Amino acid sequence: MASETTDANEFYGEFRSLVLENKRELVVDLFKYPLSDEIKSKDDLRRLYDDVFNEHLLSLIECTSGENISQVGWRGHMLLNGVLWIDGVYLGDIHPDKESPSYFEEIDAQLDDEEHWYMRVYGVNQGIGECPKSS
Repeated sequence: MASETTDANEFYGEFRSLVLENKRELVVDLFKYPLSDEIKSKDDLRRLYDDVFNEHLLSLIECTSGENISQVGWRGHMLLNGVLWIDGVYLGDIHPDKESPSYFEEIDAQLDDEEHWYMRVYGVNQGIGECPKSS
């Protein structure tokens, strides 16, 4: 299952629901691998799921929503000062050759190919962040 949206806020909402419903098999599909030196594949995340989704991270996911996602320039989107990083990943078939005279046209085709862009979690930082204060 890949997320159908390319909107970071919507993606986080879907991701959050799956995490809180403990749908682990669907959650591991929403990550870009390798995630870290220890987590290079879905199997690694399955094995280390409880270490990654520890009590602290789960509490942050529970108390946040898409409103807590911020765009941080070229680095993508982050949740609460970098607890979680989300960005678009292209999973299409265009592989531009930098030596090709049509390199820029191929890049433009890739950017226009919305069907093959997906949001993915590409970073998790343990032990940082706190729930935002309610107003």
